[in-house]
Amino acid sequence: MISTAAATDAEHAALGHRLAEAWRCGALVPAAPAPDPAAVVHVTRMGRGESFEAWEIRPEAGPVLTVRIPWQDEALHAPAMAGEVLALERIPEGLGPQPLALHEDAARSPIGRPCLVTTHMPGRILAPEVWTPAHLRAHARRLAELHRTDEPWRAPSWAEETGALFAQWPAQLAPGDPHGLAPLIAAAGQECAAAAEEIDAAPRWTLCHGDLCATNIVWEDGRCAYIDFEWAMADDPARDLAIIGGPVHAGPWYVPMTEEQAAGFVQEYRARCAKLGGLVEETSALRSRMRAWTAYERTAMLVHVAGRAEHSALHARVLPQLRGTLAAMLGVA
Repeated sequence: MISTAAATDAEHAALGHRLAEAWRCGALVPAAPAPDPAAVVHVTRMGRGESFEAWEIRPEAGPVLTVRIPWQDEALHAPAMAGEVLALERIPEGLGPQPLALHEDAARSPIGRPCLVTTHMPGRILAPEVWTPAHLRAHARRLAELHRTDEPWRAPSWAEETGALFAQWPAQLAPGDPHGLAPLIAAAGQECAAAAEEIDAAPRWTLCHGDLCATNIVWEDGRCAYIDFEWAMADDPARDLAIIGGPVHAGPWYVPMTEEQAAGFVQEYRARCAKLGGLVEETSALRSRMRAWTAYERTAMLVHVAGRAEHSALHARVLPQLRGTLAAMLGVA
């Protein structure tokens, strides 16, 4: 059975039917016991993010599954699923889904598309404006649990990661730079260049989610868990701390926080790190690196949003707010 909410057009209906048939014949999760071919299964398209869309496979008997499928530029995003599997195999139990099957090659995939099948994480995503201080505290504590996993390797140096992108972004702007983004890119680039030594000298490199905005956090009974680990890597934990929000915010992704609230969020994270027996960094060090990560990550999102604004009402609506809050942080008119 395909939920009517999932089959908004013929393409979605066809994909939903392929998912149902792949589940029934046991090809979707080859390692699992084959289900009854006559079993009733409900397939629902849950939503679409910036790169992947998620489908729910809900049999009348048996575990619920989530299937993540890249919806644009499969050649670019499909390889990230292999890295996502490695991260999901390492996260503490309950913090995110468990990987069940990876179909990287569209030609060999049972649905004709690359996809990643995982266990289902129950809960709901909360809009940034309904987050409370209690939500922020709960998220801070869960982040500390995620960051208990020290990683022996390091991501590319800060200069390597940011330098090339700051050089490329001006060329991606619309002719004439109608949104006035070039000054922000330049100011953010300077901010990030100044932080290079500090970030490369971060005392810990942990398993980081890499994209923990509000849309990648699910809530149930006051507890949160994380989904969409496509950007997970060994990295500076200040990266995950910065992405949830703060003074630079907009759209469905970032939770607005005052400087005082952001400081309280970091303090809760540090307290949980101490209780877990991990390294407890000074607040000032974490907040300093968080500012650089905010400049980098929000600029990347700003360029992305501007590129989508012409064809997406959401991105067009979000663009002025994201530009304005980033400009205020960077001191750009």
